[in-house]
Amino acid sequence: MKIAHLAECFWYGMLPHNWGDTLEQAVHFHCELAAPNALFYEMTIPQGVQDRTYIKDPIRIAPDGYVDAPTKPGLVMRLTAAP
Repeated sequence: MKIAHLAECFWYGMLPHNWGDTLEQAVHFHCELAAPNALFYEMTIPQGVQDRTYIKDPIRIAPDGYVDAPTKPGLVMRLTAAP
């Protein structure tokens, strides 16, 4: 977020790259939604490949090519007890 704010001071866009798992994708997506200079969201893996049971609402690309912002608070994770 600090880099996004610094770039915004000089009228630059922000284009972060992330090759992480589903949780890291969600974190990056939330950061990009909070940064007014984020130009687009880059999904680096095919959607659904790394879906995990602890993510209630996985990130999906709409038919029009946009990714809708979550309407629920937080990362919307489902925590399960260890076996």
